[in-house]
Amino acid sequence: MSLAKKFKNSRGFTLVELMIVVVIIGILAALAIYGVRQYVTNAKTAEARLALGRMGKDAAAAYEGERMGGSVMALGSTRGVTRRLCAAALAPVPATIQASGEKYQPTAQDWRTQGANAEEIGWSCLKFTMEQPIYFQYNYDTSFGTTPTNAANGQTFTASATADMGGVYKVLSLGGAVAADSTAGNALVLTVAPSIEESETTNLGGGDGDGDGDGD
Repeated sequence: MSLAKKFKNSRGFTLVELMIVVVIIGILAALAIYGVRQYVTNAKTAEARLALGRMGKDAAAAYEGERMGGSVMALGSTRGVTRRLCAAALAPVPATIQASGEKYQPTAQDWRTQGANAEEIGWSCLKFTMEQPIYFQYNYDTSFGTTPTNAANGQTFTASATADMGGVYKVLSLGGAVAADSTAGNALVLTVAPSIEESETTNLGGGDGDGDGDGD
């Protein structure tokens, strides 16, 4: 059979077959893009999960540290110990949420608290720092604000991390609460959530870009 006759008898693809192939390629491409996006997001959020886990442990360690007044005691007198949650951080780090795909290089000063009672406030109290570039904005807040206060039933803390993931904000948080244990004479105990909560939003509430939703 001649080559010309082979070409004459050969059958090409129909339009329907070509359209099916195009659709299949489109579906595979969409799945690949979604998979890569999820992989990148998970890689970035790994930073936040590790950081929040550390912050939760730091908050618990600070709470368990026993405090006692430093003034001279009268002979024959007694003085009890107190416990405190670290007061809220004065500002998140960094001050504003970075644009999608950008990292912030923290400075040593970012994690320092200045002024009276600095050792009981925010990052200085937690002894929490991050030296490497970060995707997320980190914050530590409490139900009683930035003033150091003796532990009381119902006090809470929240460690959070927020990042812009291309128009969608990824928010991770870890909370803890002080509760009175009725089985131990109402002794105050700090319990930390067993896992980190994750959510996504297109609106952070305050709209000021610092992740605290206060509008300032």
